[in-house]
Amino acid sequence: MKFDHLVIRDVEGERRFDAAQLPLRVGTGSDCELRLPGPGGGPVALLDLLNGAPFVQPVGRDAILTINGEPLQTSRGLEPDDELAFFGSRIRVAAADAGLVLEVRLEDSAYVTQPPELPDSAAAVDDETIAPTAFRRLARGVPGVDLIVLGHSHEVIASAEVDGVLIAQAGRSGSHLGRADFTFQRAGRDAPWRMSSRAARAIAVTD
Repeated sequence: MKFDHLVIRDVEGERRFDAAQLPLRVGTGSDCELRLPGPGGGPVALLDLLNGAPFVQPVGRDAILTINGEPLQTSRGLEPDDELAFFGSRIRVAAADAGLVLEVRLEDSAYVTQPPELPDSAAAVDDETIAPTAFRRLARGVPGVDLIVLGHSHEVIASAEVDGVLIAQAGRSGSHLGRADFTFQRAGRDAPWRMSSRAARAIAVTD
């Protein structure tokens, strides 16, 4: 089967590359057209067409990319239903409209942190849901902390308090913009500034 273009489907959407735009670099570097999470900072393979036949070629001596479960040690032709893998990230190969489709799946990547699975009852935010032991100790034990901005769990926490400390988290993957507002006042020109109010919110990017 011959192809005249490649299509990448990943977190950036669907992108088409004609033969003149090939080869494509696959790897962890910012210059790679198909970027995968993982160690290093450069390409690990090249994707190209030779007389309409797609193939993948390893870059470097370390066979860290696999094809159908086997280390990619030399150039290999690509066929529909082939699967490339890189530290748990998978690239599934398919065919559509004279193009070879490369569907990138990151669910099993060793370098992508997955959000925790919470029961439906956790939708109402309370300090047991949002306060793992480590930052609960921070809120309680470090004087002078007014705001803790969380990450990692990927929850949307517009505003909450744990032991008098404001807690906020803006979701994941750019879904929300987190905003925290602090108001300071002083009694006179020479008086010290003191915080009079504070508030946090999560703004959906579609708002």
